Amino acid sequence: MPYQPGSTSRSAPWLLTTGPRALVLFGGMLWTFDLLGMAWSRPSVALAAILCVLVLKLPSRIRPQVPAADPVTDAPIRKSFILLGRLEFLICLGLGSIFAMATVLGWNVMSDYVFHWGLKAKHFALVGGLDHEFLAQPWNAHSHPDYPNLVPTLYAASYLLIGDDSWWTVAWLPVLSFALLLLACRELAARVLPRGPERLLAVTVVGSACLSFAVGPMVAGGADLLIAFAVTAGVALPAQPPSSGRDRQTAWIAALAAASKIEGIVFAACLLALHAVSSAHERDPRGPGGWIRRNLEIAVRSGWPTAVVIAFWLGPVLHHGLFLESNTGGLDPTRFGAVIHGLAVALLDPRWHGLPLIFPILPFLLLRSKLRRPTVLVVLQACFYFYAYLSGPVNTELWIQTSASRLFFHLLPATTLLAVAAAVELVPNRNPDEPAKASPAPTSAGADGATFAD
Repeated sequence: MPYQPGSTSRSAPWLLTTGPRALVLFGGMLWTFDLLGMAWSRPSVALAAILCVLVLKLPSRIRPQVPAADPVTDAPIRKSFILLGRLEFLICLGLGSIFAMATVLGWNVMSDYVFHWGLKAKHFALVGGLDHEFLAQPWNAHSHPDYPNLVPTLYAASYLLIGDDSWWTVAWLPVLSFALLLLACRELAARVLPRGPERLLAVTVVGSACLSFAVGPMVAGGADLLIAFAVTAGVALPAQPPSSGRDRQTAWIAALAAASKIEGIVFAACLLALHAVSSAHERDPRGPGGWIRRNLEIAVRSGWPTAVVIAFWLGPVLHHGLFLESNTGGLDPTRFGAVIHGLAVALLDPRWHGLPLIFPILPFLLLRSKLRRPTVLVVLQACFYFYAYLSGPVNTELWIQTSASRLFFHLLPATTLLAVAAAVELVPNRNPDEPAKASPAPTSAGADGATFAD
């Protein structure tokens, strides 16, 4: 079955850009206020929110456009698959509603919110800004003082704006993160799977698995939902044709990943590097000078938000010596056996119902040319996690036991959808009347008419 690049809807590319952009811009404005000596308070948080809205209201280069309808190719597709698309949307809406209810009621709040993310956020709200000297104190080692501070910043802003430090005041962030994750799953499925029941089944299974894990082991209150979204949305990007829209999505998804956790910084670097390499091969060079100038523009446009985020994070971390020993250890090959054993046990974690057993298929997905670039991102991120386990000077078995399932959460949605796409490619076309051969060549247009305007 041929690969049909597309988008879930005309608004999907806009939402996948605006969500990360809004979160990063809002956090960045508060960091800027703190750098300028302006204390965080209800008025300053409200000012940051207003400025963020004004920036988001600026004319965007990503806008939905409706191409001329092709009565030969469009009509059969729309009549055959519009019901499945609506059913897919309703299923995702139902999954998101269940998660929202569990989150607002506090059923799935992770312990790290109490001892890590929420603790830092409440202190930041009390002192009116970031407090790296406080984070540098020995008793704060358990709260990961070297992590990027976007999540605590957003929580602190909510506390100050609403005037309450209860959980319900910050429940909006995990709810929004899970909604973005479901949207990213739909977008990735649309990019690598043909229209039909296979796509509906894949999105339903992946979305249900994400809901089961997000509610069962309790991940609300941390940054894992944001990383899972960034990885899934980022993996969907190489499957898109080159455009300024893809540049912009890459920029803000990478920036959100980098602002969330240290592993997000690694993913942002991998995403930006792959984007630069693929853009260099896909775009018309127009001569040596044009090739260099064009790709330099792409690199600057895609990489500057991440560079700013890393500067806000790395400067204070280095100045105050916040890096923990567990994040700065050297590679220790003697841990290899313990890491392999620990990961083998983690693959059978009952909370994932056997779904992580799909990870060993990743090397074989690299052999599928149409899935190679998206798979490379997942493989690189998985390699980083493996390296971290080999280098962390801590109890390896205990570390894997307490963290592997959450790291699987970052990678499983994208891995499962890519594996389904590979399986579908191996199945002969069951519907010879499907107008696949009549579909237009890959352009910047989405499946339902979304295009990226340069």
